[in-house]
Amino acid sequence: MCFRGIIYNFTDSSATELHRMTNNTARGVSLLLHPDEPSPPAGVSSNVLRHMPLGIVVRPDGPALGAVYDLPAGAPNPIPPDCIVILPETHTFTPPHPLGTPAHKAASRGFPLGDDYAVSDYAAQGQSFRATSWLAHLNPPAAGVFTHASLYVILTRIPDWESLHLLAPLWNPRNESQHGSILDKFRVLAKPEPELAAELPACKAWRASQRPPSPPCSLPTRRRRWRDAEGIGQKHGVDWDRARAEA
Repeated sequence: MCFRGIIYNFTDSSATELHRMTNNTARGVSLLLHPDEPSPPAGVSSNVLRHMPLGIVVRPDGPALGAVYDLPAGAPNPIPPDCIVILPETHTFTPPHPLGTPAHKAASRGFPLGDDYAVSDYAAQGQSFRATSWLAHLNPPAAGVFTHASLYVILTRIPDWESLHLLAPLWNPRNESQHGSILDKFRVLAKPEPELAAELPACKAWRASQRPPSPPCSLPTRRRRWRDAEGIGQKHGVDWDRARAEA
């Protein structure tokens, strides 16, 4: 994921003189797109790339770096001052085998940048995001579907609706016919699952049965409370003689 201002952290220390060191943060600036990458559709706020970018331009946190790359005079420079380019890397590893004998080697290719900008719904459990606004990605994941638990965790971490912003629209702005069907799906997700709905009355009844009864108030305590109430009532013009008669 990349957008201007996104916060990454470095996962290696291959260029400490450029502030590229493990756990130091950097701000996303732009992408160096693959030559075969098609132009994004008009009128969309987010886009899924078809090819891995040639590089990610970031501005490392720390003292100013100035112009990092020397280019020939007159050549266009896509790298702003104080910024560096992070190139993709390939790592080869041997996955563990349940029988202890390695089956084959695998390779992963990606950028040495950590996700200092996001948490999953699983990692967000038990946390309260009270300090600032948050972006939520409520679109269905590429693999799998949303569950009741995921939707509950995501939408109950924030203090109010004004603090929640969507990373991407829930439906295509050019196709308003999707509006109703998508909202219907969220209404279904918001309902408790049948098994839970059936258990809730029994849980509430059990909780009520386990709550100890309130101890009876002694006569001096009741008199003191009545005097306090009389004082408050007289201040606000309450007719306590009528209140006693009706009681």
